[in-house]
Amino acid sequence: MQETEGIKCLRFEIAGKAYIVPQSVVAEVVHDRGTSTEPEALSWRGMAVPVLVLGGRGEPGRARPRPSGRCLLVVRRLYGAQDSRYYAIEIQAPPRPLILEQDLLPVQGAPGDPGAYAACEFRMGGNSYFIPDMRAMEGGLLSP
Repeated sequence: MQETEGIKCLRFEIAGKAYIVPQSVVAEVVHDRGTSTEPEALSWRGMAVPVLVLGGRGEPGRARPRPSGRCLLVVRRLYGAQDSRYYAIEIQAPPRPLILEQDLLPVQGAPGDPGAYAACEFRMGGNSYFIPDMRAMEGGLLSP
């Protein structure tokens, strides 16, 4: 069996927009059924992990309790030494695997209005994706 070349990523949605991150930065996908006492923090593996909630324009929002719980992507911090080595991003549904191929087409002018936390937009296979600005995300976190 031949292995597909490319970067293994996870595709997820925030406010109806598709984002991708390399699988190597993702520690775990967690379905929080409301067990966290603070909506802006997650108790994960004995640690208090800050949760980043993005609003409709990809800008910081407030976490709201949901009867069905919420899906969180726990990622490793890439920049700076903070209180926690991890943080979580609230996403709409469980992420899906995606292989990032070489034939990417950058979108000029970013008509999709990616918001404060998108580094760039590109097209692959006829679909549009945003790559998050991890440095900006980490800078927007509140300590749990």
